[in-house]
Order: sequence, then C-alpha cells, then structure tokens
Amino acid sequence: MILTDKHIQILENAERLFAEKGYDGTTVRDIAETAGVNLAMISYYFGSKEKLMEALFKHRMAATQARLENIVSNNSLSLSQKMDILIDEYLDRVMQKQSFYKVMLIEQVTNKNLEVIKLLKAFKFRYATLISAAIAEGRRAKAIK
Repeated sequence: MILTDKHIQILENAERLFAEKGYDGTTVRDIAETAGVNLAMISYYFGSKEKLMEALFKHRMAATQARLENIVSNNSLSLSQKMDILIDEYLDRVMQKQSFYKVMLIEQVTNKNLEVIKLLKAFKFRYATLISAAIAEGRRAKAIK
C-alpha cells in the first residue's frame, strides 16, 4: 500500500489515541475526529480499525527496517560505527515515537491482533539477522571475539 499524506495523518492520530486510550478504548469515530477526516475515509483507506492498526505497524517497521539494512550493509562503516549508529538511532526512535512504542508494548502483552504479532515477530527476526550479520562481519575482520 502506498501511503499518502492523508493516510499518514490518520495513522499518526490513531497511534496517539491508541497510546492514550488503548486500542479497545479508541473508536474509529475518535480517530476520524482527531485526524479531521470523514469517518468513511478510514474505512475506505484501511477497511477496519484492526487493519488500520496493522497498517500502522507496517508503516513504522518498514522505515526502520530499511534504515537498519542500509546501516548494516554500509561497507564504509566499521562494526563499531555501525553499532554506535544502530544504538543511537534506536534510542532516538524510542524517544521520538513514544506513542508507537507504547502501542507496540501493549500489543505484545495483550496478544490480541495476531497479524500485528506476526509482523512484530518477523521484524524482530529480521533485526536479529541483521545484527548477527554485523557481528559475523566483525568476527571475520577480527574486530571482535
């Protein structure tokens, strides 16, 4: 799905409401009012509140995964530089996207949306694979033991 500015506006407002009121405490009407869009637009763009939540996770995780892959595959950086960048960017993301990380933690604990849980597992696996590749590269270069 290609996201327009309107899609992102809806996703960001939904994210904030999910973090404040919880998924179950947030209605599609709340999201539409906060985002300043027609209620039907949310159904048209996303289909349901559950699909909107899935789109939110795909949106946030796709950008992060692309950035991680770029860092790990950047041959001009040393392993130490890559790890510094990965840690710094992770901390920056958590601070800048606190609402998303709150929603993510709640979703992992409640385990209600199975599609979101599958997305999270796939992202974590990819993240671990990227970090393992960076560590293996450091071992081959004898930069770490």
